[in-house]
Amino acid sequence: MERTGNEFSFAAVVNETTASGAHGDRAGRHGSSPGADPVRDGPESRAARITLLSRVLRVIGAIVVAASAGTFLFQRWETGTDLARYFALLAQAGLLSATGFFCAVRLSESRSARTFQALAAGMVPALFAILGGLIYSQWSLDGPPGQIASYATWVAPSGGAALATLAATLVVTVPVSMLALLSLARSEARVLATAFVTANAALLVPTRHPAVMAAIVAAGFVGLAALELRRFQASTAMRTREGLLVRGMLALPFVLVIARSLVHYELSLYMASILAFAIAGLLFAFARVQEGPETAAPFELGGLVPMAVGWLAFAGATVDTFGAHDGLFLPLAALPFALTVHGLALLVRPGNAKRLRGIATALALVAMGGNLFLDVGVLPMFLALITGIGGIVHGFLFERRRLMVLGAVVGAGALVAHVLEAIDLYAHLHWTSLSVLGGAVILGASLLERHHVALAKRLERLRVRARGEETL
Repeated sequence: MERTGNEFSFAAVVNETTASGAHGDRAGRHGSSPGADPVRDGPESRAARITLLSRVLRVIGAIVVAASAGTFLFQRWETGTDLARYFALLAQAGLLSATGFFCAVRLSESRSARTFQALAAGMVPALFAILGGLIYSQWSLDGPPGQIASYATWVAPSGGAALATLAATLVVTVPVSMLALLSLARSEARVLATAFVTANAALLVPTRHPAVMAAIVAAGFVGLAALELRRFQASTAMRTREGLLVRGMLALPFVLVIARSLVHYELSLYMASILAFAIAGLLFAFARVQEGPETAAPFELGGLVPMAVGWLAFAGATVDTFGAHDGLFLPLAALPFALTVHGLALLVRPGNAKRLRGIATALALVAMGGNLFLDVGVLPMFLALITGIGGIVHGFLFERRRLMVLGAVVGAGALVAHVLEAIDLYAHLHWTSLSVLGGAVILGASLLERHHVALAKRLERLRVRARGEETL
């Protein structure tokens, strides 16, 4: 019986193979090539290739349209005024939006519609940049406008013409922006529209002063970061390809402000610090999308370098602008750097967060301790004392003995220097500051001992909220 079963199984296999071969011979007689791949040459594969081809063609078309707008901007026509050129570009943006609307409503072609709407919305920051030039030509807060490249010079014939151009721009760009945002991210369209119009309004400020431009860019990036943390990270629509495109469009006006300052005006230390902060933020954003702490660590550690450069540039600009004592340079750079990194540590993986906090605290202690060897004055000594106490607290809480010892050394050195300075230059402020700080430390120790459990829970809730995690 066992032999019979084996013979039956073998016969079945032979019969199946023979049938398959006969089927293949019949297919060959009907014209199929021997090397044909039915999966590759099937209708599903052909449809996928057509879809990919249409996507490529849409990208090429978008590049061509963007190139035409760029050529239009940089070409210096011999005929026509600046207002005529501007209204032609404004009409192009409206036409692109109308074409996208037509594709969606009449042709039911949603992908092409989104492409046209995205192109139209992408032209809005360029329009506001030019409109900012027209307004600046009439109401400059910096005095007579300076001489810049001819392609970037946009002059309105009068104040009334500039106001009329502003009104016409709002009539066109507000509906264009709203249609585009409804098409790309419908669930967040209202918030996005408000943020987009506000960001583009930054291009209309009639000044090119480096400090003002730096403040505008800084406020813009802070606002975008707040939107990312509070709204966009929890939104499904903002994680799609269209959502990522819209997030980039929100930053485009501030990128244009930076580019305008770099190319046509003076680059201040404040603006350099903003650029460094932007690079650091980009690296930390890349770190957040990595799968594990090992792959995220290089981006996080790399982000510390531009972060430190940014705070050094900020400190140098602040000391130069306000004529502050040179002894405040390192405190203005090291202490904000450490506080910023401690805040960012709430957003990263716990293992990496401990490393970042340790690096930030160590750098702050070294900077403030080294600053004591300079003729720095009372305030930097007082800040060094506070930093030393903070290093001791950090070492105890996170079991970092080296940081605790370093904090004790810096704190003791600052205390001795402060006392010697107070004895040499008697002033009530010197003695009072030490008394207040000592009393505050004692009260802080009592509060920490009594409420440490509640403080730990509150810090954990803050960390969970900052990282966007679900509470259990």
